[in-house]
Amino acid sequence: MNLGQLVRKLQKDISRLTQLVLNIRASVSGGEANTASNIGAGGVGLYDSKVGVDLRFRNINAGSTKLSVALDNPNHEVDIDVVQAQIDHGSIAGLGDDDHAQYLLAAGTRALTGSWDAGCAAGRVIRSGYLMAGAAVAAMVERLQTEARIALKETTDPVASAGYGKLWVSSADKLVYFMDSLGNIYDLTALGSGGGGGSGAPVGAEEYFHLGTTQHWHGIVGDGTVVVALNLGITTVSAAAGVNDDVTTFVRFSGTSASPDGTRSTNYTQLRRSHNPKCYFRIKTGPDLDVQRLWIGVCNASISSNVDDPAGATHYAFFNFSTTRANPNWYCITKDGAAQNVQDSGVALAASTIYDLEITMIDGGNVEFYITPYGGAMTNITSNANLPGNSTNLGLFCFIWGTGATARIFDFSYAFAESD
Repeated sequence: MNLGQLVRKLQKDISRLTQLVLNIRASVSGGEANTASNIGAGGVGLYDSKVGVDLRFRNINAGSTKLSVALDNPNHEVDIDVVQAQIDHGSIAGLGDDDHAQYLLAAGTRALTGSWDAGCAAGRVIRSGYLMAGAAVAAMVERLQTEARIALKETTDPVASAGYGKLWVSSADKLVYFMDSLGNIYDLTALGSGGGGGSGAPVGAEEYFHLGTTQHWHGIVGDGTVVVALNLGITTVSAAAGVNDDVTTFVRFSGTSASPDGTRSTNYTQLRRSHNPKCYFRIKTGPDLDVQRLWIGVCNASISSNVDDPAGATHYAFFNFSTTRANPNWYCITKDGAAQNVQDSGVALAASTIYDLEITMIDGGNVEFYITPYGGAMTNITSNANLPGNSTNLGLFCFIWGTGATARIFDFSYAFAESD
């Protein structure tokens, strides 16, 4: 080994010895003197202390049930959240402060800045001790007060409620009605004389009569009875032979299959079953009883077809004679808007005979039919099914149709009705 090789070997040995000394120092001293600290300006720090080589940190804890603390291990996160269900609104500071301008105040001191829509769904109610529309007044006297018109939308008849009266505009005839707590209905346009299409009957007057466009009159007498009559005292056409003079005035009507003939109320708003009406008719049959159909009674609209279950009227109580039926008798028919109740009276129709006919309707009850040949015995038929609506508006209707090629006649003396 020469001198150069000896020097290089000594250098390598010294380097290995130096590394061995360093390793021994590291194992004895335990590594670097690491530490930790909380450096924020405020709050509570998470670092607690160091014991030996162990750095110790504080746990994150929820101080109440209003907060939740959870470990999100997959994301290496600690999740902190507010538990809203555990927050009591009454315990929040400033509860009574008026700092939400979008809300109304219970004291009523904040005015609305727009229209208030409570929705139209059934069951939504705004309840108030007093309700006023219009400018403020000195004192509220009535529970509902307005300084302008009230618009009432047309609607169907209400149902009676104990202790309450109800006012509405009927969708059936566009007139104003009042229902008392017992369910009795009053046509207000027929009782006053002001604008708005009333009959002009002075309140408390002895009587009032009005000539209609189809030769009928109606009126209100002093006791409040509503009276409707058709063709009283019109031109004499035929006379009943051998009977008293009080039945000698008639009007003759002649109907064909294409063109019925008769008389009716100007409109169908005079009567309702809820008012206990009694309707009286006097007619005289023609000499021929074939090929004809006769309707005498009350209905809510004109009959518009020449059949035994006609179109047009949907609520009615009629005396009917029809040569298309099984028997040549008077039939008593009611209809409730959907189906007929047809009853054979057993009283055969006789030619050239005067008949006194009566229909009595009972509020919430039956409809009674009475048939009396002049000078003969009375027959009573009761209908207790498919009755006209208790609050449906009705009028008088007396018409004849032919059912063949030949016209057929009947003579008409009067139709008269009275009700509560």
